[in-house]
Amino acid sequence: MKTLAFTHRPPASLAVATMRPEPRPKLISVQSGFRRVPLSYGRHHGGYAVTWPGAPSVRVESAEEARVVHALVARPECRDIISQPLTVWYEWRGRVRRYTPDLAVTFSSVPVDLQAMGAESRCLVEVKPFGRERLAQAVWEAMRDVIRAATGRPLILLSSRTAQGEEP
Repeated sequence: MKTLAFTHRPPASLAVATMRPEPRPKLISVQSGFRRVPLSYGRHHGGYAVTWPGAPSVRVESAEEARVVHALVARPECRDIISQPLTVWYEWRGRVRRYTPDLAVTFSSVPVDLQAMGAESRCLVEVKPFGRERLAQAVWEAMRDVIRAATGRPLILLSSRTAQGEEP
């Protein structure tokens, strides 16, 4: 039986690359009330979502946001919802970026299903349609980290189904 001997080494230019850790986002500034929900003239379904009797309606960018607001308001633990609460500017991967969470929510006690998603008594919410709530992991972690650094609050991702307590 013949044994094979390998004497060829790859050139140094093809050396195995080492994985560098993802850079952390750097918070630049935070501003409340910077971004307003724009008027919609096309298929985009913006408008208002009714909350509690006697409370002002919440301005929403889409029908999915309205469904999430209604699902959260239906929970007895939900005490307050604010649309487009703040905007953060941060630097990440060599670019200055801006991010505005869809909602700020306050709970008297955090529902167990939302607690499992990282919610706390005061948290910020990004709304995505069911089945499309997955963001690239690095992007999601950067947004979540910069929001925590700016506000001390967690950022959670909800669809109308997950806001109602259905399994994701």
